[in-house]
Amino acid sequence: MNPIIERATVTSLIRKSERLLEITLAAPQVAAMLRPGQFVLLNSERNSTEVLSQVLLPGVYGTKLTANIESKMSSMQSFDTYHENDILSILGPLGTSFSTDDCAEAVLFADAVSERALHSLALRGACSPENIITVPNSPTEDFVQLLIDRITNSSRVLGAGDSDLFDRIRSRIPASTTFQYLFSDCEIACGIGTCVACAKELADGTYSRPCTAGLVYDASAFA
Repeated sequence: MNPIIERATVTSLIRKSERLLEITLAAPQVAAMLRPGQFVLLNSERNSTEVLSQVLLPGVYGTKLTANIESKMSSMQSFDTYHENDILSILGPLGTSFSTDDCAEAVLFADAVSERALHSLALRGACSPENIITVPNSPTEDFVQLLIDRITNSSRVLGAGDSDLFDRIRSRIPASTTFQYLFSDCEIACGIGTCVACAKELADGTYSRPCTAGLVYDASAFA
């Protein structure tokens, strides 16, 4: 399904912490199209000198999208100046999505930026929200080991987080486990595969563009 541009209305802006800002947008057309794990590009031009562009990994709540913005990934202070009923432009849906097959018994984990994408699986009835493990910022080795212990006995794993977390766990997951991972830290610029700023090297030495072939990947592509 081809992405569209939709004028979305800000319905809520909540600062969750010093590093996280939660934004909710009324975007009925994109919300109807978005699949769990896909992303949107949020753009705003208030004047000729201020252009905001931000990757959102949202959950779908009826006709609304809710996502967390992390301070290190955006000019959060600029978004703080927006208010309810302001209009922003979004491009989406973009990228690949999680498979919703056999999710009921899957182990799911996500960081704060991408957890809404996994919540969308729960809202669709594909899994239980109680199964979603929240990954803290800069997880310790003890936490990673607890996560591995949970994963070891599961035949299906859906994860979301940064590249460092993926590198820490991928070699410790049984080869028989079906493992999909959403990379929340990809630097997306154009969103349509032309600039290759987001390119990731695969196991066979080729490069993939997450904005079109991700952000959700089968972990086996990097084995």
